[in-house]
Amino acid sequence: MVVGAVGVIAVLVTGCVALPGLRRPDIATFSERFTLPPANDASSVRVRFGGVSTLLFEVDGAPALMTDGFFSRPGLGAILTAKIGPDAAAISYGLGQMDVEAVPLIVPLHAHYDHAMDAPWVALKTGARLLGDASIRNIARGSPLAETRVDTVTPGKPVVFGEWTLTFIPAEHAPTRFRLPGEITKALRPPARVSEWREGQPWTLFVEHAPGTHRAKSFLVHASAGYRPGEIARALAGRCVDIVFLGVGGAGHQRSSERERLWTETVRAANASRVILIHWDDLFQGLDQPLRPMSYVTDNFARTIEHFERLAAADGRDLRLPPVFDLFDPYSDLPAQREPCYGSTLTGAHRD
Repeated sequence: MVVGAVGVIAVLVTGCVALPGLRRPDIATFSERFTLPPANDASSVRVRFGGVSTLLFEVDGAPALMTDGFFSRPGLGAILTAKIGPDAAAISYGLGQMDVEAVPLIVPLHAHYDHAMDAPWVALKTGARLLGDASIRNIARGSPLAETRVDTVTPGKPVVFGEWTLTFIPAEHAPTRFRLPGEITKALRPPARVSEWREGQPWTLFVEHAPGTHRAKSFLVHASAGYRPGEIARALAGRCVDIVFLGVGGAGHQRSSERERLWTETVRAANASRVILIHWDDLFQGLDQPLRPMSYVTDNFARTIEHFERLAAADGRDLRLPPVFDLFDPYSDLPAQREPCYGSTLTGAHRD
């Protein structure tokens, strides 16, 4: 298949290309990493993975927070040749597979279509509020979602709802040539060309549950394989992080030194005990098919995971892949942190 320059720009916005028939890593090769145990009634924080960077977090059996909420996953042909928009049937299917009817909050982690396109429509179906930057607000303005259900965040300023505290740490997108930087400055009404979903402000989301109590949990969701030097370390000073959900799309075509710097600026900066890789799957394939990695054209997931396996082993950290749709317990058998985590305010915190 021949892809013209305009088409290449369109599909490389995510840092990845998946052309039919092209070779890709066999995900079965990494089956030993799909070993996060199923959640049970004793699991205080439970998670479902919906592909790319869509994660649903539950606490005490109730949905509390969803990142991105991207289920439409338009095919490569549509990306190259047509305008795209939310797919109501795909959204219903994805929410059904995640077994969620209502969720309080949806947080798109930047404004590209594979993170934010569906978010207002998912919020409509689930009753959620939408939380993001000005670009996310303009995506929502192009939907039927009431603007009163959209909140704009301030970098570094914690957002508290219930027992949850969210801090938005400015991040960088993966360093691809065609990342479509910039803001969405007016209402974006789909269907639209993929290039209209500009990047906006990428975020690393720092999430704390019940901070300062014996039930305290904390994690980062870092959705793209880029970083701002020192940003996470500065933001987390004095606070502890248990788990990093690390987006790795496109990292397989980075230099080895850049992949290690990504690991250092996220995982090591957080001193996390466990790393769960996300945004590794072929986003042009629907969720009614088994997840598979992107093709070798613009990513090499095998190279990424093999490199991160070595780094995790050297650091004494646990590296896993999340099962799709199945409810899992990210804290089961969580290794102890090798060193005190930035002098956590909750010394010797107990993990349920």
